[in-house]
Amino acid sequence: MRTLESAPDSLFDGAGRPRSGSFRGPLPRTELGPLGKGWLYRLAHEKRWFYYSIAAEDLLLGAAIVDTTYATSAFAFAYDARKKRLVVDHSAMGHPLSARVGVTTHEGALAFFKGSDTLIRWNRTFETDHYSLAIAVPSLRVDARFAMPGTPDALSYIGPVPGGVLHTTEKRVLMPIEGEVVLEGERRSLDGALGGFDYSHGYLPRHTAWRWAFFQAIAAGVGPIALNLVEGFIGEPECGAWAGGQLFPLGEARFTFDLEAPEKPWLVSTACGAVDLRFTPGGIHAERKELGVVSSRFLQPVGAFAGTLRLPGQSLIEVSGALGVTESQDVRW
Repeated sequence: MRTLESAPDSLFDGAGRPRSGSFRGPLPRTELGPLGKGWLYRLAHEKRWFYYSIAAEDLLLGAAIVDTTYATSAFAFAYDARKKRLVVDHSAMGHPLSARVGVTTHEGALAFFKGSDTLIRWNRTFETDHYSLAIAVPSLRVDARFAMPGTPDALSYIGPVPGGVLHTTEKRVLMPIEGEVVLEGERRSLDGALGGFDYSHGYLPRHTAWRWAFFQAIAAGVGPIALNLVEGFIGEPECGAWAGGQLFPLGEARFTFDLEAPEKPWLVSTACGAVDLRFTPGGIHAERKELGVVSSRFLQPVGAFAGTLRLPGQSLIEVSGALGVTESQDVRW
């Protein structure tokens, strides 16, 4: 099992080399200028995105802002576990000026997407200890604050990516939420919900594929827990679990599922043997794009995890009804 060093305070060392590694703590600013890539390379290969998740009892909210340099996109969904379906599932595409994803997750963090029927905005102003997320799409409005104090360590990575040059990512979870959601005209408090985000930025290969699993929940006798697992792409450095206020690095994920029938249960485990979960989808956010030289097949089932986590120094953790997502992404961009 790998160990996690404290995250560095700068992306590059004095010789201009990336400070590669898997880290405990937030990323430094992810300005990639020292890599010396020209504008044409950056246009083709630079990708940035934020993904946001809010778990509120029987409601799971998700949203993303993606900037591929030459185009932008966004989506937002609301999943009702009582109804076992997505009650809102919205996607949008835009030109390069429709969105922005910044180069920091610290004070001054900013990301937005604005379209004719879509507004997603994320920011953290200077001298504040929280992030703000606003979502306005048909049938869904969210106004939420993600608090920083008392949250567990982030999981971060800086380093090479197969077929590309450099990738950076930060996973932050179990952030206390304050705010409200208006869903299909019904107003509901989000106070006490759990929030998390995934920030990623890098020079990626033209063909990129991965499998992903993520959830946040309250486990009986343990309290707040969270899980982030990846198979393919960066793999093990992105895999970790949070329990008892601690971050535990994990081995690379293993997914067993039917790509042609993703509504069937998924089996999720890890190479280290710590994770043994069954994921039952209730709805599927799916996007299929064929835009000439750019194409993607993106599946993100939403539903509930059940099973066990065996973390070092911890009693066996029983997982039941933990709302989250799995994902299969295969894109040429």
